[in-house]
Amino acid sequence: MHFVNIAVLNIVVSCGLIVTSARVAARFYDDRVGVFAAAVLAVWPTLVMFTTVLASELPFLFLTIAALDAWTVSHRSGVFRGVLAGLLLGAASLVRPLALALPIVYGGTIALRSLCKDEVLTQARLIAVCFLMMAIVIAPWTWRNYRLYSEPVLISTNGGVTLWMGNAPGTSGAYLPIPERLENLNDNDLSKVLGEEAKRIIFSDPTGFILRSGLKLMRLYNNESIGVIWNEHGIEREFGARAVTVLKRMTQITWAMILLLAIFGTYCCFRLKGWRRTVFSPILASIIFYSLVNSIIVSQDRYHLAFSPQIAMLAAIALVGASSWYSQTRFSSA
Repeated sequence: MHFVNIAVLNIVVSCGLIVTSARVAARFYDDRVGVFAAAVLAVWPTLVMFTTVLASELPFLFLTIAALDAWTVSHRSGVFRGVLAGLLLGAASLVRPLALALPIVYGGTIALRSLCKDEVLTQARLIAVCFLMMAIVIAPWTWRNYRLYSEPVLISTNGGVTLWMGNAPGTSGAYLPIPERLENLNDNDLSKVLGEEAKRIIFSDPTGFILRSGLKLMRLYNNESIGVIWNEHGIEREFGARAVTVLKRMTQITWAMILLLAIFGTYCCFRLKGWRRTVFSPILASIIFYSLVNSIIVSQDRYHLAFSPQIAMLAAIALVGASSWYSQTRFSSA
């Protein structure tokens, strides 16, 4: 099977992701941050490797960041922004249902950031219009689920399954095989049964749940080699088995560098903008949202790619600061 069409599509989606991320970064910070954020995304090794993989990451990233771009563009009416953002987030929700909460994350944080009555009302209208459009986009799939399962199922049937995988006895926080005793259940019934089991486990041992969540949060950030793993056979065929190890180390090192830059960029934001405008920003708030969700359900290194544009924006702030310091040092020396 040839994957040229998939690669071409992923490259087009990646270009859209880079452009929309640059626009959002420039809007929330400045043009230089936008340029550096685009550069970080363009050379991020794992994102480059994902252009050869048929996976949900790149479409989800583009749709959610494009929705934030539409949400925050200033020269359009609120209805236009809400409609466009709703169409994009509706499509993103069909890719990953996590996007269902993003109107609250985007609109709520912008409202809290300004604490202005007019802005709060504007964001409330945007949220309402956005949810309406999302409902229109999602409705055909919900109807399909109703006809299949004879009961309302909004989008996916894996919520209870992923909650169980992340909290079942002996779990590492990653994928677990479904118990054989439940293999004859349909997807919806399976999710309900495992979801109830997961809730019983959580409420019977809240301390264990908190400890597991902390470990899964660490697992979310401590590695990045999924791009190499999913391309392993092709890499071995073209470059040999040793190249797999080399590329794994490279992606792990680059991820560590990007993450450290993002942490320093967040510190710079706190210093320059204050805690309220830093925390109540869709950039940092969406990172916190995704992190909390993955600390509750399953977690592995691929899931931090869901907020890689936001990480790139924060890393870009640090790079802009380093660039300014270097320029000032050279000027002083001259």
